[in-house]
This record gives sequence, C-alpha cells and structure tokens, in this order.
Amino acid sequence: MISALYAEVYLVCFTVVALMLYWVKRGDFRSKAYKLLSKLFIAVLFNFGANLMFTVSTSPGLYSPETSLVSYALKTIYHVSLATMVLLWAYYAESEERSGLMNMKAPRNMVFTLISIPIASALINPFTHWLFELGPNGEYRRGPMFQVEMAVLLFITCFAAVRLIMRVRSEPDPVRSRYLKVIASFPLSILAAWVLSFMGETVPVICVSIMVELLCIFMGTVRLSIALDPLTGVNNRQNLKSYVEHVLRTTPEEIYVLMMDIDKFKHINDTYGHLAGDEALVRVAQAIKDACGEMRKRPYIARYGGDEFVIVAQSEDSEMNALCRRIDDNLSKCGEPFALRVSIGSAKLGEGMDGEQLFAAADSALYSIKNARRSAE
Repeated sequence: MISALYAEVYLVCFTVVALMLYWVKRGDFRSKAYKLLSKLFIAVLFNFGANLMFTVSTSPGLYSPETSLVSYALKTIYHVSLATMVLLWAYYAESEERSGLMNMKAPRNMVFTLISIPIASALINPFTHWLFELGPNGEYRRGPMFQVEMAVLLFITCFAAVRLIMRVRSEPDPVRSRYLKVIASFPLSILAAWVLSFMGETVPVICVSIMVELLCIFMGTVRLSIALDPLTGVNNRQNLKSYVEHVLRTTPEEIYVLMMDIDKFKHINDTYGHLAGDEALVRVAQAIKDACGEMRKRPYIARYGGDEFVIVAQSEDSEMNALCRRIDDNLSKCGEPFALRVSIGSAKLGEGMDGEQLFAAADSALYSIKNARRSAE
C-alpha cells in the first residue's frame, strides 16, 4: 500500500514536470537561460521516472534476485540524474545572475570536481554499496556516501543561491527581483529532502519539493516573458510604467531617464529589409545591456516602442555621461552591413516632477538632439 502511494506521488510529479517542459518547448523561449531550464526539466523527468520505475520493480511480488540488477540500475540513474539536475540548476542560476562566473575556469572546475563525487559514487555503487544497497526483499538502504552526496549537492546549490541573493540587492526591477528569490530558494528542496530522508523512503519528499520549486520557477518565467519585449529581450513599455511608479514611490536617490532613438532606422528598413531592421534593434539592445552592465547599480532597460529605448537609472551625472559614451563605443563595434548610431536625450528627476513630466523632459531633450543633427547634415 505504501509503495503504491509512493509511486502515485512520483507519477503525479512526473506528469506536472512533463507538462511544464511541453509548454517551455512550445513557447518562444530562445535565450540560453530557457534552454538550460528545458534541460533541467529533462533531468528531473529522468530522476522522477527512474525512481518511479524503481519503486515498481521493488514492490512485493515483483522483486527477485533475477531483477535486482534492473533495480540497481534504476536507482543508479536516479542518483546520477539528481546530481545532473543540481549541476544544470547551478548553470541556470548563474545565467540569471549574469556574472559569467561559470565561464571562468577555476569556478567551473570546482563545481565539476564537486559534482563528480556523487556521480562517481553512484556509478561504482553496484560494486561498493557505499551509496545504497538493496535487501533480500528489495529494501532500499542508504550507505555512508549518501550523506556526502547530499552535503555536496547542498553546498553547490547554496553557493549559487547566495550569489543570486546578492544580485537581488542591485536588481532594479521588482518583478525580476522576486523571480531571482524564487530561484534562490531551490536549496530548500534539497535540504528538506535530506532532513526528512531520515524518516525513510516511505515519504517521497524530494520529488514533491522539487516539483513545487520548478512550478514556481516556471510561473516566474511566464510572468517575466509577459514583461519582456520578445525581440530584444529587454522590458516592454507596459512593465516600464509599473516600474517607474514603483521607483518614484520607493527610491530617494537621484533618478535619470535616457530616451534613445536609432538614427536613420527607416533607411535601414528600406535599404536592407525588415529582418535587418530587427537585427539592428537586437544589436542596439545588446549594446545598451553591455554598457549598463558596468554601472555601480544596474539600470532598468526597456523598449519604448518602434526603434526607441529607455534607460531608468539611479546614478549621478558623471556616471550617466560615461554610460552614453559606452553605448556609442559599443555600437561603433557592431560592424557591417550598416552603421548604427543612437540619439540620446537625458532628463533628471526634479523636485515636484512626476513620471510623465520626467519622460516628457527626456523626450524633449531627445528630439532637440535629433533636430540639431538633421540641421548639421
């Protein structure tokens, strides 16, 4: 009866994760982060599926010495996929943290060295039984390496989670900030599974906790996708409005708005086609994101509409001037087939100004600059 309930819980969790994977695959998710999320879901499905089949294979009436090799293989797949799942989550967390840490040799080697411990333990376990063993009737018994495995997995997830929490402190967007906190809660599922594992295998804690965590992450990606411009990957105008209301209500620091317009964008569309125009928008968005990445406090970037972009930043005059120079420098490196340049209008929040007045001031500065450039040509 207990094994049947255990299998049913795993089957439900497997089905929920499979549905999430289906919708991620069907969605217009092309970024590196979403590709990692898909791989994470696949690893989870292997993990849940292996443990589900293991539970069936060791149930009374089915387990025998002749089928023990199959049961050992299924539980080995479970442990290997658990470690793989944690590794993929660490990469996913790093991609959302956006520091490029996992591209550095030393941190990457450290993570791979640590994750190789539980994977190697699982692969050699049929000969050593250090990680687990099966009793005469298929009873699952944990070995001493199980505690080492859980400690390693918890360390890796906590290390990545702490970095995400630190990143939250400089994240200007409250929607994204909440999403990063959800991702950072993943170690709690590993910790809960470890602590409650002492109750025995009759309680399928780890699959439920991981499924709930992934469901929260999935809902967060859906919320973020609604707030993002699908072409450029920056925030859309609808999310910009709610962010400005939030920042004016909660931030006492100096607020700047930069409004940008791509010079001769119509000429690019007419000469090279609309696909080239889309490519120009993507290049400009990336140049802005790269330039903003060097700032002390990360600004908020949005596509305002058409070929217009907006930056909302909490900063000072010298840093904003340096930001404009970096954007120009980044665009000058974009190369062929067309040159890219933006006009930038800047406005600083003044006493008694509201959001509409701040944007109107930036918009006025932008068109003054564009008119001056047209007159000079």
